[in-house]
Amino acid sequence: MSTTQAADQLGVTDRAVRLACQLGRLAARQVGGRWQVSRAVLDEYQRGKGGT
Repeated sequence: MSTTQAADQLGVTDRAVRLACQLGRLAARQVGGRWQVSRAVLDEYQRGKGGT
Protein backbone atom coordinates (compact mmCIF):
# COMPACT_ATOMS: atom_id res chain seq x y z
CA MET A 1 0.00 0.00 0.00
CA SER A 2 1.09 3.58 -0.48
CA THR A 3 2.38 5.81 2.30
CA THR A 4 -0.85 7.81 2.06
CA GLN A 5 -2.92 4.69 2.69
CA ALA A 6 -0.61 3.65 5.52
CA ALA A 7 -0.85 7.12 7.05
CA ASP A 8 -4.65 6.96 6.96
CA GLN A 9 -4.61 3.60 8.71
CA LEU A 10 -2.14 4.80 11.36
CA GLY A 11 -3.77 8.20 11.85
CA VAL A 12 -0.58 10.10 11.04
CA THR A 13 0.66 12.22 8.15
CA ASP A 14 2.07 10.85 4.93
CA ARG A 15 5.33 12.62 5.78
CA ALA A 16 5.55 10.76 9.11
CA VAL A 17 5.18 7.41 7.33
CA ARG A 18 7.81 8.32 4.71
CA LEU A 19 10.21 9.37 7.48
CA ALA A 20 9.62 6.10 9.36
CA CYS A 21 10.42 4.23 6.14
CA GLN A 22 13.57 6.26 5.51
CA LEU A 23 14.80 5.72 9.08
CA GLY A 24 14.08 2.00 8.94
CA ARG A 25 11.43 2.18 11.67
CA LEU A 26 8.83 0.85 9.24
CA ALA A 27 9.89 -1.92 6.89
CA ALA A 28 9.09 -0.83 3.35
CA ARG A 29 10.50 -0.90 -0.15
CA GLN A 30 10.77 1.70 -2.84
CA VAL A 31 9.04 1.02 -6.14
CA GLY A 32 9.55 3.61 -8.84
CA GLY A 33 10.82 6.09 -6.25
CA ARG A 34 7.78 5.67 -4.00
CA TRP A 35 7.63 3.82 -0.70
CA GLN A 36 5.36 0.78 -0.53
CA VAL A 37 4.36 -0.82 2.75
CA SER A 38 2.79 -4.27 2.95
CA ARG A 39 -0.42 -4.62 4.93
CA ALA A 40 1.16 -7.37 7.06
CA VAL A 41 4.10 -5.11 7.99
CA LEU A 42 1.76 -2.24 8.80
CA ASP A 43 -0.43 -4.47 10.99
CA GLU A 44 2.66 -5.70 12.84
CA TYR A 45 3.88 -2.11 13.28
CA GLN A 46 0.49 -1.10 14.71
CA ARG A 47 0.50 -4.00 17.18
CA GLY A 48 4.00 -3.03 18.31
CA LYS A 49 2.88 0.56 18.84
CA GLY A 50 -0.26 -0.37 20.76
CA GLY A 51 -2.47 0.37 17.78
CA THR A 52 -1.44 4.01 17.49
